[in-house]
Amino acid sequence: MSDPLSPTNLEQMIRRTVEQAVREAIAEQIPSIRAYAAEQVKRSSPLAKARKKAGINQADLAESTGLSQSSISRIEAGQLSVSLDQVRTLATAIAGSGRLRGVGPDDLARAIWLVHGDDQDDSFDFLDAELGPVK
Repeated sequence: MSDPLSPTNLEQMIRRTVEQAVREAIAEQIPSIRAYAAEQVKRSSPLAKARKKAGINQADLAESTGLSQSSISRIEAGQLSVSLDQVRTLATAIAGSGRLRGVGPDDLARAIWLVHGDDQDDSFDFLDAELGPVK
């Protein structure tokens, strides 16, 4: 039987202890990391920015688009992707408020799609074909 206090055994014990401590520290931080990531997505959401700038709350946007308020919230948080038709509907509702000067529905749809699109094809060629080229 080997000596439990041999340098090799002590090194293995220390390594296991450190690895376990690191795993536990990471596990404790995962919820806050996820919350931080969700907040960053929300802050960078062109949908949320445009909606807020237009003075529209999620409930009103949901009512005018036929989506649920929880869907709007999940889209803005990056938890739900949207189809191009949904993007157009959202962009038209927000741009139609008249409170976003110089931003048309196609430009807004393009910005929303690039962040929140369902990834069926997020290339600029696809967007140009669907929304027309950038002016």
